[in-house]
Order: sequence, then structure tokens, then C-alpha cells
Amino acid sequence: MNQFSEIVAPKLRFPEFNENYFSTRIESLLSRVVKPVKVELEEEYQQIGIRSHGKGLFHKDLVKGIELGNKRIFWIEPNLFIVNIVFI
Repeated sequence: MNQFSEIVAPKLRFPEFNENYFSTRIESLLSRVVKPVKVELEEEYQQIGIRSHGKGLFHKDLVKGIELGNKRIFWIEPNLFIVNIVFI
């Protein structure tokens, strides 16, 4: 099976785009990075928040490990594509 699947041009589109386009699954383009933090109860941790719609990250106040409760937290590093899963 080919990595890319050809998609026929949609009926509604910008006039300057007149060719068919291709669809592919994101895991064929990116590698998943997961680095869990081993939380130490008395250590302080800098949390981040993720703004919706590609508006970036923000820093939250420092918290001690014990205050994190049962949150699953992960290390991040530069140049990662970070996705926030929002539940409704």
C-alpha cells in the first residue's frame, strides 16, 4: 500500500488550487516521543499549558511533586510537535 492516498479535488476550494491532493497518516511523517517524569514528591516542577488553535505554550506556577496528584506528566524538548487532547 502506498504511503499517500490520492484524494480527488473537493468541489469547494480556492481557485488557485486546481490539482488533486494527497492524504497520509501523521505517524508516517512523525515519530512519537514520550518521556515520562519520575515525580519526586518534594521536588518542584514547572508545568506548561497548551493554548488551543496553535497559539503556543505558557508556563504555570511551580508546584511540588506531591501537588501533582495522579497527573501523568512528561518531559518536553525543543522542536517537538505537541498535541493537546481536549475532551468534551
